[in-house]
Amino acid sequence: MPALALALASIAGPALAQYKCVGPDGRVTYGDRPPPHAAPLGQPTRAADASRTGDGDGVRSRTQADPSADAALPYELRQAAQRHPVTLYTTPDCPPCALARSHLLKRGIPFATREVRTQDDATAFQELGFADLSFPALSVGRERFSGFEPGGWDRLLDSAAYPKNSRLPPRWQAPRAEPLAPRPAAAGPVAQQEAEANEAPPQVSTGSAFDETAEVDTRRNRAAGGEQPTVRF
Repeated sequence: MPALALALASIAGPALAQYKCVGPDGRVTYGDRPPPHAAPLGQPTRAADASRTGDGDGVRSRTQADPSADAALPYELRQAAQRHPVTLYTTPDCPPCALARSHLLKRGIPFATREVRTQDDATAFQELGFADLSFPALSVGRERFSGFEPGGWDRLLDSAAYPKNSRLPPRWQAPRAEPLAPRPAAAGPVAQQEAEANEAPPQVSTGSAFDETAEVDTRRNRAAGGEQPTVRF
């Protein structure tokens, strides 16, 4: 009988406990009072929920890489962002891209930004379903839109159930732009400098922000790291 009572107590202990703590040595303890930085059972801690990636200045959490994962977003906005994530595709020296970014921020859209700088980026961009290298470009869920046309972008966002007026938290900031194609890990500072030297941006001229027929052909610069993509605004 005592052995049975002890067994029941050992089973009931974790069941009645509200908090689980895993120490640095891997030891698990349970209790009804939260230790520092603990989370209720069944809920991930910030450390477990964060996807750590290097950014040169330290680490950044998953919410910075994925705007839809930001728990601070209002429910309606977060639902739209999770079902139809928005990504802005840009290229260097592109004034229409800056206008497009401002439009999304004014509308209150949580979005990620991907830059197309190299041939690998251009290939990855076209593999997403874009017919040509026209920037800025927008993806809302599975939908694609090339070129910045405010009315067309708004209709696309409306169809994805994004609020018409901004509901972003006052301190919300869009994640900084990242290259579209993953970069190989550099072995050291020298290798990193060589990799950056081989990623010379396309030589482009900028047309009117609202001139959809303006095209810019970049020159091929094999000495700078291979053929550069042909980009148009």
